[in-house]
Amino acid sequence: MPGLAQSLEGQDLGRLRILAELWGIELRAQEIRSAIQLLEELLPQAVADGLAALPAEAQGALAALSAQAGNLPWGQFVRNFGELRQVGPGRRDKEAPHLHPASATELLWYRGLVGRAFFDTPQGLLEFAYVPDELLVVLEASQPASPPFGRPARPEERAHLRPATDRILDQACSLLAALRMGLNAEQLAAAEDWMLAPEALQAMLAAADMLDGKGSPIPEATRRFLEAPRGQALNTLANAWLPSREFNELRLLPGLQVEGSWENDAFGARHKVLTFARSAPAGQWWSIPALLADVEARNPDFQRPAGDFDSWYLRDVATGEYLRGFAHWAAVGKIRGVRVERDAKQFRLYPD
Repeated sequence: MPGLAQSLEGQDLGRLRILAELWGIELRAQEIRSAIQLLEELLPQAVADGLAALPAEAQGALAALSAQAGNLPWGQFVRNFGELRQVGPGRRDKEAPHLHPASATELLWYRGLVGRAFFDTPQGLLEFAYVPDELLVVLEASQPASPPFGRPARPEERAHLRPATDRILDQACSLLAALRMGLNAEQLAAAEDWMLAPEALQAMLAAADMLDGKGSPIPEATRRFLEAPRGQALNTLANAWLPSREFNELRLLPGLQVEGSWENDAFGARHKVLTFARSAPAGQWWSIPALLADVEARNPDFQRPAGDFDSWYLRDVATGEYLRGFAHWAAVGKIRGVRVERDAKQFRLYPD
């Protein structure tokens, strides 16, 4: 992240004096460079001494930034913690918005705890809220560990157990046979009560190098898979899916029609989801609806270009409606409670 000097560069002397006043720093410098140098020297200790006195909403905003390595997409940050009013130096000095901030964002902005800048990302230059490096060190030292996403499942959420199954192996065998026979999509759909859509299972088999470029089974790879013990075969599929950059869960969701030429980072999104799941304590039932609600509140942009919920064209096949805008965030599926188990090498989610 940028440091304090870079964060304050371009600010007028009036803004720097406001920042110093809010932290109880005496600033007599008459030129900007000297003022920035003084703030670089004194502000980290002033923040360390005064951080606990900030309002709860501002503390929450800082905790959210700290949990994401000190930065969040600007659109997400202001959606969660309020807008920053745009005022010029004259109006600012006349109305003194720093004395009655309209949001946590505004309070943190005038105190120098949050900067605003464009950073280079895989999607191009995107605008972020960030904590300057010197202050992020102070913040991380004062923040408790981030809470897990979600909460333990309530008794009613885990009342009916459904054992884990490896039925996907039987269906993978069925699909390989169907592909060898040349069945079309309609025949495939009618051939099984698929637990995973045939298109998705076919993509998984392709990721495991069992299909050629035309989607036909590769004899030797198929033979090894079918002759392997069930545990080993299941591990083959899992180990093919986890690192795959071609398997795209979003584009394979049943009931969604993808339109347009936009691209998404399925690999990055997949591993963020696994990080959310791994935040749950091991060995107990965990509520997936609560986990999803927490992700929506704390990290809703995990698979999107920052703050952009409009440029991806996803159509609900049943209704014909385009699922655009933040209001449709949760419209792609519903999952119930799970129990999380994990050891040093793996974790498992057991559906309720």
